[in-house]
Order: sequence, then C-alpha cells, then structure tokens
Amino acid sequence: MFPADRELVYPFLQLEYGENRFATAFNLDELYRTEDLYLGQQLLVRVGYASKEFGSDQNRVVLEGRYSSTLVFDGRQFWQHSVSWEALLNNYSGNSEDLLVSYSNRYFFRHFLPVTTPATQTILAVKGRSIWVAIAVPGHSTTGYR
Repeated sequence: MFPADRELVYPFLQLEYGENRFATAFNLDELYRTEDLYLGQQLLVRVGYASKEFGSDQNRVVLEGRYSSTLVFDGRQFWQHSVSWEALLNNYSGNSEDLLVSYSNRYFFRHFLPVTTPATQTILAVKGRSIWVAIAVPGHSTTGYR
C-alpha cells in the first residue's frame, strides 16, 4: 500500500540567484496593511548524488529547483508566477522514481482604490512509480475569485 522506505544521503551543489527589487502596496493580500512585495527574479538549482558509498540504499541523482518572477507591477496590476521541480533519477534502472513539477501564478487587479480582485492558480504534474497525475488547483477566497 505504501512505497518502500528510501535512504538518501548525498552531497549537493546549489546555485542561487536573486534580484534586490521591492515595492510596497496597500490592501493587496491583507486588509488594511501595507505590504512589501518582492518584484525581482529568484532562481535556485540544486543537484546531488545519493550514492551507496554515502549510505543511500541505491545510487540516485537528486534534482531540485525553483524559479519565480514578477511579470507585471504597475500600481493597478500585480502578476507573479513561479515554477518548481523535484526529481529522483535512479541510476540502476535508468528511470525517474519521483518527479514533481508545479507551476503557479498570482494576479491582482485593482478596480477602485483600495479594492483588489485576486486570482491564483496552481498546476501540478506528478510522476511516481509509473503513474502520471496532472492537477489544476484553482484558488479560492471569500470573494470567490481566489
């Protein structure tokens, strides 16, 4: 019923990049609050090798990363998106054991000051043990838009 336990012991190499761009907005995500918004791009990539010599149960390549950026910010609109991924590649079988890719975006539009209409969406693609699943998760909120 449950997958077998795995032991992953590995060194990794990580690259991280981030821009120093910020702005402030009022009543965007929180009511009656001034919020700091991150507008820059962020990237993180991590690659590791889990080897039996390090204590892992099998030899695997471990991949992980994420990227996010702001597409639009002009006072009336705020639109961000991000993608993240995780994967285990088994050297013995040559197959990916687990693969998770997630894409999400957030969009806010200001109709009249200080009211905003938010919208969020997340899409997941998962592969594990020869099973593919794609899920779209619309946002929710008390306004019905998020």
